[in-house]
Amino acid sequence: LVVAVTHDWNLAALWATRIVLMKQGSVFAQGTAQELGQAGLLEQVFGLPLRVEAGPVPFVRPWRFGEREDGRTDAI
Repeated sequence: LVVAVTHDWNLAALWATRIVLMKQGSVFAQGTAQELGQAGLLEQVFGLPLRVEAGPVPFVRPWRFGEREDGRTDAI
């Protein structure tokens, strides 16, 4: 059994078999990366608008200002 603590979702999703999401010192949710890798859930934990990209494990990155749903960026 190995326990690791990180604020990096992508690192945890890549290596962990189970993930515990904490918010304000309490367990918020737990499961596999595939179970937890939903933008709405992760946005509640991290407090940022996030984009989840499909792959072997859900890859998460913050939305950029001006970014559209299709991933392209509007001219600013």
